[in-house]
Amino acid sequence: MTGPVVAGADESQEPSTGQSAVQLLLFEIDHARDAGGRDPSRTRTNTVGLYDLAPRFVFYPGSVPVAERGEGGRPSEKAIEREFVFRGRPFSLTLKPATIKRRYKTDRGDVEEWVSVYPCEREQVVEAVIRRLATERGRLSVDDRNRLLMHFSLYEVQKELARVRRTLSRNEIKEALTILSQSIVEIRAKGKGGRVEFASSAFPTMVLRSPVAEEGSEAGGDNAETYLQFNVLVSDAIRTMRFRMMSYGWMMRFRHPVSRWLFNALTLEYEVRASSEPTIMRARDIVRDSGMVEWSRPRDTLRAVRDAITALQAEGILESMDVEKVMDGRRLDDEIYTLVPSARFLQEVEAASLGFDRNEAEFLRIAGKPATDSGFVRLEPIAATDLRRRRPTIASTASAADDAE
Repeated sequence: MTGPVVAGADESQEPSTGQSAVQLLLFEIDHARDAGGRDPSRTRTNTVGLYDLAPRFVFYPGSVPVAERGEGGRPSEKAIEREFVFRGRPFSLTLKPATIKRRYKTDRGDVEEWVSVYPCEREQVVEAVIRRLATERGRLSVDDRNRLLMHFSLYEVQKELARVRRTLSRNEIKEALTILSQSIVEIRAKGKGGRVEFASSAFPTMVLRSPVAEEGSEAGGDNAETYLQFNVLVSDAIRTMRFRMMSYGWMMRFRHPVSRWLFNALTLEYEVRASSEPTIMRARDIVRDSGMVEWSRPRDTLRAVRDAITALQAEGILESMDVEKVMDGRRLDDEIYTLVPSARFLQEVEAASLGFDRNEAEFLRIAGKPATDSGFVRLEPIAATDLRRRRPTIASTASAADDAE
């Protein structure tokens, strides 16, 4: 696996001319505007289940990743081991840090050191922005090695972050992308005969084309093109049509990373369940499955979980929530939450399910077989234009997410 590289140093890193494919066009979210002038595509994204819900991030108290140093000032290579449950199946996860250079101010002036950094909340947000940009028309292509590539610019990422009320410099965006590209995640199914489901970084290959600026400057390169490769879990989810639409506008309103994880988890739960019955969750399960760092006092951890859920109710995703306290003697040991989804949230889920069914039917019509039995089905430009023209707009069903943005 390769980390970030600068194009021009090695022309072999250049991707071959990519082609479009049926799956990539169906991954796009329609840019049609509704009567109110809003762009529904900018309030939605696509999620890919196991990969997006796996506890791949370390949520430190701050938003910037904490650097780790080993003995003798060398970068630490300590891996984080976690366990989680996805759709009733137990998994183990190993997270290995990225190694990057950071500049520090000392009494002797500025010094640079190699440090190990885990992806945290900042990287979670940047990856969400990348995924949303990937739903735009023509962003994705497949090269002759079946790599799924996305072209974009750092300026576009910065602009989208500003639109969802996040402020990062281009250097900070570069560092976040580098951490996502270098930190390795391994997911293994637990139990007898458990096998490695996945081992990769978020972006196995990434090329930054920004011209070299003067030291300490961010000048230049606003629209310099960058491309990255999505990993096999994301690529396979798109190839086999196992992605699902969800409200990006709603998700990005949350400031707490566990609230964003809960929103993603509830969206997938109700799309698969096709039921409006309440969901019951335990605080300890949320801590385990989200990757939330526990506080030194258990009651503070439970309060943080409760706050993350309360944020969902405040944003209109939950109609109500009921809390049952679980005591161990006189000590509060756990909490059980009964979560009742709102009509607005269920409307959004229904629109996503309708889009999923339409995509499956359209792929079957074109390919003549299910996506699970197919590779990427290439399309010529004329056929791609025709497919985009035939796709129904989502503006008529875009109300909840538009209001939430």
